[in-house]
Amino acid sequence: MTVHRESGEVLIGRNKAEREVLRRRSSLIILGVVVVMPGIFVPLGLLSFLDEPKGDHLAIAAFSLGCIALVWRIMGAKVVLTVDTMIVVNPVFSYEVGYHGVWRVGGDSRGTLTVWTFTDEEISSFGFSGSILDHFVRTSDRAAERIQRRLPVKKREVRKGERGRRELEEKYGVRRSISRAWGADACALTSMVLWIWAGVLGIG
Repeated sequence: MTVHRESGEVLIGRNKAEREVLRRRSSLIILGVVVVMPGIFVPLGLLSFLDEPKGDHLAIAAFSLGCIALVWRIMGAKVVLTVDTMIVVNPVFSYEVGYHGVWRVGGDSRGTLTVWTFTDEEISSFGFSGSILDHFVRTSDRAAERIQRRLPVKKREVRKGERGRRELEEKYGVRRSISRAWGADACALTSMVLWIWAGVLGIG
């Protein structure tokens, strides 16, 4: 069972495994609006195609699905906190690092939630990027506080030389992977198929 609770503008989802998902509540609102509004034109375009098989109708559905896919990926950015690691999920790539490898977390000069590791890597969270609004609601600061509570108290480890650098990367390295967004990818793939089909039939 998942329990959702709000901390200001930060929406926190927690389950029994102590897995927390941090994201801006406004991101979910924008995603919902964008999915619903263009989503109306997808069935309209397909129904119009059934009545009159023209490429223009398929193009309408394809464009709408493309918009949904793009916004879904962008607004799906978040930070996931598990028992041992944190995962910064950005629109394209995700970055996973153990809490023992996090040196510092906070806002950068633009107010974006940023994680600095012991290997001098810097991970910025797209889901908590800086903005004029966030300067007042301080969602990045509140998200940083949630992460800070899970970090162990330790001094920064310094090792000199190439060998020492490799040892640090093996111990504290960041794992990068492609962000998974099955719904957005399905919309994007369907959009591409419809665009090709519309091109074959002719547009305009």
